[in-house]
Amino acid sequence: MGSGASIRGFSCCWRKQNSFPETDVALVYRFESIAGKTKRLGGWSRRVPSGRPQASSICLDDSRRLEGYNDQSGVRGGSTVNAGTHAEGVPTEGTTSPSRLDGVDRGVDRPRILSGVQPSGKLHLGNYFGAIRQHIQRQDQGDCFYFIADYHALTSLREAEEREKAIAAKNKAYLPRPARQILAENIRDVALDYLALGLDPKKVIFFRQSDVPEVTELAWILSTVTGMGLLERAHSYKDKLAKGITPNVGLFTYPVLMAADILLYRSHLVPVGKDQEQHLEMTRDIAGAFNHAYGEVFPLPQAVFNDTPVVPGTDGQKMSKSYGNTIEIFAEGKALERAVMSIVTDQTPLEAPLDPERCHVFALYKLFATPQEVEEMAARYRAGGFGYGNAKKALLAKIDAYFAPARARRKALERDPGYIEEVLAEGARRARAVARTTLQLVRERLGLLRSPAS
Repeated sequence: MGSGASIRGFSCCWRKQNSFPETDVALVYRFESIAGKTKRLGGWSRRVPSGRPQASSICLDDSRRLEGYNDQSGVRGGSTVNAGTHAEGVPTEGTTSPSRLDGVDRGVDRPRILSGVQPSGKLHLGNYFGAIRQHIQRQDQGDCFYFIADYHALTSLREAEEREKAIAAKNKAYLPRPARQILAENIRDVALDYLALGLDPKKVIFFRQSDVPEVTELAWILSTVTGMGLLERAHSYKDKLAKGITPNVGLFTYPVLMAADILLYRSHLVPVGKDQEQHLEMTRDIAGAFNHAYGEVFPLPQAVFNDTPVVPGTDGQKMSKSYGNTIEIFAEGKALERAVMSIVTDQTPLEAPLDPERCHVFALYKLFATPQEVEEMAARYRAGGFGYGNAKKALLAKIDAYFAPARARRKALERDPGYIEEVLAEGARRARAVARTTLQLVRERLGLLRSPAS
């Protein structure tokens, strides 16, 4: 992982296999070397020889405190900060110490993990293996904040409405939905999917982004320390311009709202895909700019990358709703069969050997199969006489069986819509408790009066 831009000093990056399952987390540590001493500019540090950072292994679920730990003495160092919260969302009392350089809550025993998912349509296999699965795996590895990014979805909501109108124009039997219905149903589907797949609302804080209005206030504040040039360099913005999409201000300032999402909960770790790496680096830059201008409030969050390879869609490109090449997580019956059987393959004759490593069907099969099953399938490919049709049928059976328990749970949850709203409302209550604490620290740094609601 790139270390990103630091205001001063230099960066050292090393990799340590930690106790998170199936994850190799790259952590970046920043140092400013002055006469053999170090200052933390974001992350963990230790005393090192002049001019050279000394590599160190940090296990994120170590029994030692996440921050304030003195590596030389084995005891906590620095002043205690009691402005943080634990996952219950109940702020502890007290104030931050101005001597802190990292802005991290020293009262937090576990890393605070945050991630969001945009409700832009039916979730698919790419969403599951790229994000959802690791979100669920991390439930017991930190204080997790997972949100449905409905504010972010507004930047493309009208396009979704236009797509429905285009479908209706070709199919008179299709009834297009208005934008408000599209968004409401997409939010509900995301909540259903996560809960059915195993997210436990007692272990994590799961909420709608728009139910925590503090995020928009923080986004405005952060926009005042964000340079135009930083936003103009955003890959996602430039990509959409290149595709001829007419940009709106929301699309342009998308990274600022994303930064507010992350910093509002003073997150330590952010599971992201490689395509979101730049946005996280921008968040670090924005946090650093605020800390430099007004004093330390925000920790510099670290990216956690998923080691799952890019999930191919039915056309061989990266699986994405924008490409129309997805296999939905909860598709079943004929709909699932149509999607799987439509996967593009080459024209190799049935009797000829096949190369499994060049086959999109095999790439998807590997995500569901055991190592032994993968070896056996590869052997069938290479032996010849197997055919892509047989491979697709094997993949179809794997997908159907893998999601069968979650599919049953989802159907049960659909029959109790009130429960979904209760979960999101409770998650918002807990998230707001944390958000208000952070925003009060921000307001104090800015010299703003205490919020009447706090």
